[in-house]
Amino acid sequence: GDAAGAYPADAGLKRYRRQLIFIKPATLLVIDDIMTTRSRELELRFHPESHAMSRFGEAFIFKGKSATFRVENLTPANASARCEDLPAKDRDGKPLTLFTVAYQTRSDHWQNVTALTWSAATVKPPVVKLQRQDHQWEFKVSNRTYLFDAQTGEFHRENIPTESKPNDAP
Repeated sequence: GDAAGAYPADAGLKRYRRQLIFIKPATLLVIDDIMTTRSRELELRFHPESHAMSRFGEAFIFKGKSATFRVENLTPANASARCEDLPAKDRDGKPLTLFTVAYQTRSDHWQNVTALTWSAATVKPPVVKLQRQDHQWEFKVSNRTYLFDAQTGEFHRENIPTESKPNDAP
């Protein structure tokens, strides 16, 4: 969806398109494409339930009683990451704090991919790898490959060649 209309005009958003892609059984890709009228500070926030966090490269790993949750920015160039309690408001406008993974950059056009993966507490969540070449993006998840076209928004599993069968003819 395009959420630009949900922000005030002075935010200068020309486009804020977000795609959520669920890959069974335990991966969610959050693909954000943000365009503004001029270069400005941009921030994306994710709110994990657990505060029990460790960092592994670009990934934040959260441990709960029965599950492990991984949040990773797959496009970290020119973006900073932090994890902390940040001020927010509840549905009634009352102040509160939310534990937050925040990614920030300064730009007028930001394409960002965040991978959210999860597993049982005793198992490591899946790791997602991304290779980008212009608008063709290739995701690898659990030995499967998925293709995304950043211009059209099309996403599909890569065709896997079938093994050729020997010809039964004499």
